[in-house]
Formats: sequence, C-alpha cells, structure tokens
Amino acid sequence: MLLGWESLAPLDLTELSQACKRAENYQQHLYGLQKKLKRNQKRVETQAEDLGKKATYIGDLEDEIAHLMKESEVMMSKMTLQAEGRVEDRKQLHSLKAKLKNHGIIPDDTRSLINDLIAKDGVNPERVLSVLNRMADHLRVPVEGSVSDQSTKRIVLEGGAAAKMQVVQCIKNAKGLTISGDGTTHKNNNLESHHATTQFFLGIQMAVNHTSETQLEGWVDLVDDLYSIYKHSSHCQSGEDARDFWIAVTGMHTDHAEDQKKLFQLLQTWKQRCECEKRGEETILKSTPHELLDILFKVSQEAIINAGGMASWENISQNERKTHHDEAFRRFAFELGEAEFAKLDDSQKKNIDLLIWAGCCMYKEMNAFKGGCTHMSRWWEENGVSGPIKMYNRDNAAAADLAAGTAAAKRAEDRTQGGAIKVSSLAGAQDTLRYFWDLEMGFTLCFPNTSNTRFQSHAEACAIIITYLDLILQFLSYCNVKHGCEDNATQHEFAAIGVPYMREICGPLRSPLHEKVKSHLHKIIADSDLLLSQDMSYETGSLDGKLWEMPEAIYALPHLSPLLTWERFTSEFLAGGAIDTATSEQIESAWMESTNDLNEAHIRPNMSLNYFNALQIYLKSLTSEEHTALQKLVCDQDSSGNNHAIKHTMAQHMKDVASQNADKDCTRAARIARAEEAIDGCDPYWTSQALEEAYKIQRGANGYLTVAALDLQLDWHIKNGKNGSGLEIPKAKSGAKGRGD
Repeated sequence: MLLGWESLAPLDLTELSQACKRAENYQQHLYGLQKKLKRNQKRVETQAEDLGKKATYIGDLEDEIAHLMKESEVMMSKMTLQAEGRVEDRKQLHSLKAKLKNHGIIPDDTRSLINDLIAKDGVNPERVLSVLNRMADHLRVPVEGSVSDQSTKRIVLEGGAAAKMQVVQCIKNAKGLTISGDGTTHKNNNLESHHATTQFFLGIQMAVNHTSETQLEGWVDLVDDLYSIYKHSSHCQSGEDARDFWIAVTGMHTDHAEDQKKLFQLLQTWKQRCECEKRGEETILKSTPHELLDILFKVSQEAIINAGGMASWENISQNERKTHHDEAFRRFAFELGEAEFAKLDDSQKKNIDLLIWAGCCMYKEMNAFKGGCTHMSRWWEENGVSGPIKMYNRDNAAAADLAAGTAAAKRAEDRTQGGAIKVSSLAGAQDTLRYFWDLEMGFTLCFPNTSNTRFQSHAEACAIIITYLDLILQFLSYCNVKHGCEDNATQHEFAAIGVPYMREICGPLRSPLHEKVKSHLHKIIADSDLLLSQDMSYETGSLDGKLWEMPEAIYALPHLSPLLTWERFTSEFLAGGAIDTATSEQIESAWMESTNDLNEAHIRPNMSLNYFNALQIYLKSLTSEEHTALQKLVCDQDSSGNNHAIKHTMAQHMKDVASQNADKDCTRAARIARAEEAIDGCDPYWTSQALEEAYKIQRGANGYLTVAALDLQLDWHIKNGKNGSGLEIPKAKSGAKGRGD
C-alpha cells in the first residue's frame, strides 16, 4: 500500500542512493523471475497442448477404427445375404443409427447441422428435432437420442459467439473499417441495429432512449462484448482489446437525423481517446525501470487524491481502489499519448484520425421528395393560385358543410389535407383495382402500397394515376377520391412527382453524382422546356440520360422554383469536406454501402435479441473452432438473466421518466398558481391617464413601471377585462400569440 508524503521519514542523499540501487537490483531480479516464470508457463502450456492434440488424435483413431469395423461388418453381412439370396433380410443393411449425442454430449457436427437448419434454412428451433427425425425416417436411418429446446437455443447462441470471434479476427486484418447503424421504436422500446462494413452484422440492442450519448454507449458495450468473447480464442494476443476496433474505424454510415450527426462527433472524440490511450500505453511499455517506478508512483498518488486522500483510501475496498487506480492510469496514458501524437507530421495525424461520415442515399432521396412536396404545397398560397381541394372524410365533410363558421368546421378544415400525396394514399386502399384492370385492360395492375410505409410508393402511385387517369376515374367509387383525381391542381402535383435518382447510387464514388443531381435540377429549373416541350428527350430530361421509368407518365408544369433540399442533405460531399479532401487510399479504406438498408431491415418480432443476433451473425459470418470454451461461456451467459436485466433497466428508466414528468407537472402547476396569485393581487390601471402617470416615474424610483409590471397589468386585463370577461389575445401574422393591442 502506498503512503502519503507525510508518512515518509527524511532521508539523506547517501541512503536515498543506496535505496534506489537496491530497488533497481530488486527490479532486475523480479524481472528475471518473471521471464523465468513465463518460460515455464509457456513450456507447461505447450506440453498441455501437445497432450491435448495427442489425446484428440488417439480419439480420432479410435473412432476411425470403430467406423472401419462397422463398415467391415456391414460388408460381411451384405456378402452373406447376397450369397444366401435372402431378400427379406436386406432390411438389416439399414440398421445403422444416427446418434445425436455421444456419451450424453452433443457432438460438433450435430451442433453445426442444427445451426445450419435454423440460421440458413429457417427451421423453427422448436421443430428441429422433428425435422431431423422426419429426414432420418425418409432415409430409413433410425435416430438415437434427442436434443432439448434449451440445448437448441444454446447451440444457436454458441454459433453466434463463435462468429463474434471470427469478426474480431477479420477486423485485425482489415485495411479499414466502417460502421453503420439505425434505430427504431417497437412497442415503446428503442432498438438500435449495428453493422460493420458490409460483411458483419453486429446485432440489435435495446436502449432506454435514442439520444446520441446512449447510442454511443450501446456501440461501446457491443464492441466490448465482442472482445470479451474473443479472449477465449486461440488467436487472441496479449494487449488486444476493444480500443483496437475503434482505432480501425474509418467511416460511419447513418441517416441524416441530427442525433446521428452528434453521434458521429462523439464517436470522433472516442476514437481519438482510444488511439491516444493505446499510444500512451505503448510508450509506457518502452520505459526504463526508473521511469516505470516514477510513473507508478505518480499514478498511485493521483488515485489516492481522487479517492479523497489517504484516510479515504484506507477505508475503501480493493475493487474501489482498483477502479481509482485504473482511471488514473488511463488519464496518464491518454495525456502521454496526446503528447506523442503531437510529435507526428500532419499527414500521419490525418491518416490516424481518418473518420468519414456519409448519409444514407435513400434518405437523401426521401428527404428531397418530402421537401419538394412541402414546398409545392406552399407554392399555391404564396403565388395566389387556387390549390388542390381538401379531401374530407365523412365526419369532417358534414362539419364543414352543415356547421360552417363554427369551431368544429374550423377544426375539420385544419385537420383535412389535400393534394397528390393524400389522394394517392386514399386511392391505394382499393384492393379490387387489380380485378378491374384485368377486366378492362387484359392485364393486372398492382397499385403501389401507399397504405403502408413503402419507399417511393407515393411517387410510383402518382405516375400510375396521371398515366391512367381516365380508367382510375372510371373505377373509383369514393366520391372524395374521385374529386381529388379530377381536381386540376391535384393533377399538377401528380405530374410533378416522380421516381428520382435511386438507380444511380450504386456506383463506386457518389460525390460527383450528387453534384450532378443538383446541377441537373438547376438546369431543369432554368429551362423547363427540357421536360415540357414537344420535342423533349430523356437524354436531356432524365438524370442519367436513360429511358424514363414510365415514359407515358412524363408530364410537368412550369411551377418549378429553386429548392434547397438537395444542398442540405449532401453536406458531406461539399468542397473542402472530409470526403473531398480524402485520398483514394483513404476513400477505399472507408468504403460504405450507398444505403442503410442492412440496418433498416433487421427488426423482427417474437424472439429475444440475443437469440436473433446469434442467428444473424452466424448466418453472415464464418465460425471458429473453440467449441469447448464457447459452450461454457454461452451456458454462463444464458443462465445469467441478461435479458431480464435489460428489461428491468428499461422498466426502471420508464419509471424514472414518469417520475420526472410528474415533478415537472407539479413545478408547472406551482408556477401557474403563483402567476395566477400574482395576477389576482395586481392593482390594475383603469385609465390611460393612470398609465401615463406611471410612465413618468424615473428608473429606480418607487413605483417605476418595469417590463414585468407591465406584463402583469396586461395579464390582469386579459383575464378580467372591463366587465369581468376575458379578452381574446390577438394573433400576429406569423401565427404567434401577441400580448395585447
């Protein structure tokens, strides 16, 4: 135990020098003993490994001998039966049995078969044994033994754990690594999906909320879990930990939400911290014994100070001391690593800190589509043109027609929408359209599924409606939808909405593509004849110069105006940005998918996240061979109640949020009560003369009319009015409430 400076007796220089020499001798002796111990440990491990290999070899030989003996017996039986011509006894040739267990243990080949059936062939885990029995029965091979549902579940988890080992092993040899993620909410629970590059699905985790800080914590925990499993691999070397993963990360792929951009900034800081810590630790390992003693002394002193001094240090547990010591060591290593990093040249620093963010191209198109629809709906009012009619439902239509001028009519007007998107949503609900189309046209038309969330479904629906408008009008039975399709302004919106650039985003470099998109839009805005003229061509009108998606649907109006949506959602490709200034080698090391579909499509119900993640990781990654260690590890994890702990954490978080909201409600109610009390206690000015007299009072004098006092007067008159009735607060042109005339 290290003591404070006050407990050290004064020493003269001679004694101090002798003590240092003795300490150095002890250190060298200790270093020699440690090397000797390591050599002995290595020798023991090598001998144990040789014994294990020999035992395995002997076991394999015994199995092979038994197999050969069995084949010999079968061949002898076959020869005997053929010689005797006893056809009825040939069934004995099929008397071999398929053993699911060997001395009560499920062998590795059976485990692999079960994993393949579940992960690759989609067999229900509860039906695996039934499928095996049915296959064996069809092949006339009896099955001996059984596999329980619990064993089946753990076999899948073992496959996932083995795949995690392989993920880390591949990461070690990777030139670069990019990550991607996405979140959603299912039954009021936040779920986060994670991928690395394109080869590895890293799993889905529950999260108490969707803040950037919580998402970073989820990423860190996920990678820590990968490396905790990798420690059981024979490929794991000393000194490898989760920080190696973050140092290797060169890019991040998400949607365009602000929380994802903040997450990227947090990840940049975390990557730099991991790199500096590892660099500092490597520098410490190169230190001399004297330097190591000095470092240990400084770290220990800082740990004692952070614990509250020597008195507090004496009273805390060994685990708490270790925590303080580890934190102090990490801080020291980080500061040392920062100093070493500062010595590098700019090109080295840029390569080490390389981390590129890119937004999902699907979201770029979707956000641009949404932004275009929003600006198009505003165009009608801003330019004084009668816009699309409202699409009232039955109740809102009755309120608007029968109770005009009332609050109910105003509410119906405000809540009712119109335009191309609304009409295409209603038209998409007609399932019988396919049968009508087959009757009238001789082929079936599958109307885009606008009733559910389907990418580009509204764009495709608008193209179909404007192309086959006469037949659509003939078919429609709902009056409001028919009126919407007949409405001229709505038809204009149908014509302006189409399927944009999605077929172009699969190329290798997308920065020039997005500049091409913006340039093409500016060109169309400046010269609408590229789409409107009689001799317009897809070669100049379409983005890629190829045939239109639906040539018969290419209609548009000169209502185009410069929109800035594409500028906002292609910020990562701007000149001077990280992508623009990166070298071709850096771009290659930070390769990403053009869309975030890998994470978008991985939320499924009716199974635990651990089980689902194991299935998906096993399905997409190779597996390593450390089965024995994994079986014990998975058994411990599966019986630890980890899923229950996560659910309890979620429930506790919801409980805390509810408590916080209740406190906020109480605080808000108290604030409102105080405001009401202040208004009731106000002495109002009843005449303009009294108000003018109050204005004449000098600043700082008693009775001076402050802004707060003036607001209180306004609040009193708004609440009470001249005759005791409240006054309606006028609204500004912007829609915000004012505080009086």
